[in-house]
Amino acid sequence: MDHEYIVYKCKVCQLVFIIPIDGLRRAEVLGRYISCNLGHTQIEEVGRYDSLIECMEGARQYKRVNGRVHQIK
Repeated sequence: MDHEYIVYKCKVCQLVFIIPIDGLRRAEVLGRYISCNLGHTQIEEVGRYDSLIECMEGARQYKRVNGRVHQIK
């Protein structure tokens, strides 16, 4: 099955980011490389997912309580 999103993690700054497969294909055609938002090129693939909801499943979740936002996870 073809996946739509790939999750990467930077080995230097520990930043986790998601890139759509279409973006990777476009970068490959243009001859560009993948890096984190801060420009580090030492990244590792964490997982491949079909939907963005699956990617964000383990992320932090917030809930509004009495007008204030509280972190659940």
